[in-house]
Amino acid sequence: MKSSRNYPAMQLKVGTLIAVAVAVTLLALIFPTKGVNFFSPKVKLVAFYPQVGGLRASSPVLFSGVEVGSVASVEFVPNSNPVQLKVVLIVERKIQEYLRRDSRAVIQSMGLLGDMYIEITAGSRDASPVENNTVIVGVPPEDTKAELAGIMSEAKGLLANLNHVSEDIAAGRETTVDGPDELFEYLDSTLKA
Repeated sequence: MKSSRNYPAMQLKVGTLIAVAVAVTLLALIFPTKGVNFFSPKVKLVAFYPQVGGLRASSPVLFSGVEVGSVASVEFVPNSNPVQLKVVLIVERKIQEYLRRDSRAVIQSMGLLGDMYIEITAGSRDASPVENNTVIVGVPPEDTKAELAGIMSEAKGLLANLNHVSEDIAAGRETTVDGPDELFEYLDSTLKA
């Protein structure tokens, strides 16, 4: 049987291993990098918006479709009328050479689920480059509710026309067609009705 003299050393090793594992987990939770180099030098940019459509701190920031940073904070500007929101962006310094003072920070949606992100445009070559704490133009998200309302309206019309076709078939009305050309004409006239 082994001596119990090594027991404190084993406890120290296990305790150290657990502490390191907890520290790595906390770092991963507190500083999610999602493809952005955690240790690379960063630049802080600021943009102002009338509304942000659900954008939040830690939302990704993209440049030319590549993730280059994240949203550090979204805050109300005190005493602003109309209400303004200040959004602070932290981006990798390696893209600083491509960004200009007339660059734009456009809030966009990732698909239908509505997760928001910011896409930064390059700006013009004539404008001066951005520096730390540069304010760039903020472009609020498009009104996705209006887009969805339009899509829903079109879908309702299409379903009503399909319902009309199925009623014709159920009633035994002439719905037979001779060949693909006549089929397309019938479907086209039915869907336009």
